[in-house]
Amino acid sequence: MFWYLDYDEPVYRPPSEAQSLILQITLGCSQNRCTFCGMYKTKHFAVRPVEEVVAQVAAIPATHRPMIQRVFLADGDVLRRSVNHAHIGMIPPKAQKLIQMVPFPIKYQWNTRYCV
Repeated sequence: MFWYLDYDEPVYRPPSEAQSLILQITLGCSQNRCTFCGMYKTKHFAVRPVEEVVAQVAAIPATHRPMIQRVFLADGDVLRRSVNHAHIGMIPPKAQKLIQMVPFPIKYQWNTRYCV
């Protein structure tokens, strides 16, 4: 992973995101009691403050920034406080705030899968 980011281990990501920068927007999962999933059993759920995430993004060395093509938002339930039916297909407010606070220009495309 990226040496300049302080991850709360373990970090899970789909294989398709192997080359992505991983930003932990939340820690753990808000449900954390699904019988079919054992991924976040060692973590207590918490939503990271946007300012903390932006500080991590700002710490990315300028020489590495052009190499970052994709960003994966981790852990479980990254949209917990942002998603409702009005936001499906739109950038949630928390993500908009994060994008606006990044101290250098970024290109972004919002993709999400939302299941009920």
